Amino acid sequence: MISEKEFLEQYDPGKYPRPSVTADVAAFMVRSSESGDYKKDSEQRLTLLLVRRGGHPFKDCWALPGGFLQPGETVESCAVREIREETNVAPVSLMPVGVFSEPGRDPRGWIISNCYACVISEDSVRQAVSSGPYLAGRISAGGSAGRKNGVRNGILSHRRIRRARVRPRPHDRRRADRPAGKREKDRSDL
Repeated sequence: MISEKEFLEQYDPGKYPRPSVTADVAAFMVRSSESGDYKKDSEQRLTLLLVRRGGHPFKDCWALPGGFLQPGETVESCAVREIREETNVAPVSLMPVGVFSEPGRDPRGWIISNCYACVISEDSVRQAVSSGPYLAGRISAGGSAGRKNGVRNGILSHRRIRRARVRPRPHDRRRADRPAGKREKDRSDL
C-alpha cells in the first residue's frame, strides 16, 4: 500500500479534462426617480448593473460583470476583482446565487460560472461613471438596456442567472416561519 505522499507524487492531473471557471456578479441598485408632482413621493425601482462586452463572444452586448478565475485566487475574490475592474464599483458584500455548468452554455468551451448577487448604491455607480470617462458607455443600470442591446436567451447563461433566486445557505434553511418537515424544492436545474 502506498502512502499519500507517494500517491501525490505519481498523480497526473492532466489525465482529467479541466473546465475554466468564472465569477459573475448580479449587482442590484435601488434607483430613485423624481416624480413631476410634488404631492407624490419619488418612485423607486430595482435595477441591474450591466457592462457592455468589449470582446467576442457577444461583442458590444450587455452582460453581467464577471471574468475568469486567476491562479491562486478564490472565486469570491475573483468576483470582487472583476466588478471593480469592469465598473469601478466595490460591492460591500456578496451572496452566492448559484453555479451554472450546463454543457454548451458558453461558445468558448467548458466554462463553469459561479454567480453572486450584491446590492450597490446609486451614488457608487454615479461616482464610478464620473471617475472614468470610458465607463460612461460601458455600464448601464437599467433593466431595458439589456433587452434592447443584445442580451438574449443563452448569452453566457446570464438570463438564467438573472432569473435565479438567491437561496439561503443550508444552515439557514430551517426558519421558524416555515412548518417543520417542509423542504424547499431542489433548484439544481438552474
